[in-house]
Amino acid sequence: MSFLKYIYAKTFRPIVIMAMGLLALSSQSCSLVYDSMEDCEFGLHIRFRYDYNMSFGDAFAAQVGRVSVFVFDDEGKFIMSRTEEGEVLSEEDYRMYLDLPAGKYRIVCWGGCYDESFVHHKLSQGDVPDIASLELLMVRGDDDEVRFEDGRPLRSLFWGEIEALELKDNSVRNEDLNLMKLTNQIKVTMVNRSGDPVSSDDFEFYMDGANGRISADDASLLEDDLLKFHPYYISDTSAPGSKALDLSESVSVEYSCPRLVMDDTVLRLHAVDRKTGKDVLDFPLVQNLAAYAMSSYETADGILHLMDTQEYLDRADLYNMTFILQDGTWTQVEIQILNWSVRIFNVDI
Repeated sequence: MSFLKYIYAKTFRPIVIMAMGLLALSSQSCSLVYDSMEDCEFGLHIRFRYDYNMSFGDAFAAQVGRVSVFVFDDEGKFIMSRTEEGEVLSEEDYRMYLDLPAGKYRIVCWGGCYDESFVHHKLSQGDVPDIASLELLMVRGDDDEVRFEDGRPLRSLFWGEIEALELKDNSVRNEDLNLMKLTNQIKVTMVNRSGDPVSSDDFEFYMDGANGRISADDASLLEDDLLKFHPYYISDTSAPGSKALDLSESVSVEYSCPRLVMDDTVLRLHAVDRKTGKDVLDFPLVQNLAAYAMSSYETADGILHLMDTQEYLDRADLYNMTFILQDGTWTQVEIQILNWSVRIFNVDI
């Protein structure tokens, strides 16, 4: 190899290759190069994330079918809103673009295809006077009963915000908006260990609570009427609810409800014996789930995540609870979340 070829191979060729790579990147949309300011439209580009779950992985593309963002200035005045939905949300490089001038903003987002389950009951003809008007009310009957006629749970609801954001003139701003899921599914399995048949016709199943009104300001629960939640699914089955339990006769009931919060002492789960009229199950749901919350969770990458009880309740959205009747007494409870379980013996519910 000549001296000039050697110098080219060692010095100039890597520079040329790097330059070609940068040129290729700069020709792409700014949504593909998240940290790049070049070739972008001035304004705000929002990337949505949903990793506030028990897998600690971003499930936005898989679980969120619609996002609606509402933009307010730093004095709380409504500026604009935008909704996008469908397949575009599942694209790897998806960003929502907002053409906003320089200023200070707050952004609130409701996510999910939730219209059949929640309504903006304070909005009038699309006007948004303030953030308080964006609160969501769970759909219920005139009798304050929540029924699931189609056999499906509540449509998934997500909330998130960018609390304080400042845009400058002729600038490009890329921001993450992290979402939290506000709907839950709870499966309750009742087992009669005496060997006697058990049927869903023997019981009236319901939950009562006042957690159907949610603030857009911080996703907190607002004061609501006492609601009666009916199950969306009931099944008589002899299939085991847990591999560790020998279940011969059981009834499974599935409920759906909005956000679970630690200070909610109203939400209770009931199973009423139709023959006697007495509750065979009657207990505060949140406190029972919270009592067995994990304080930490190790992900597949070996990272140990610490969490308080409210974070656990907000990350988890699927719960399994098993109650076993033996010799006329409730002697065992098993609570399952994901792939772990807690068993409690000699419990009087």
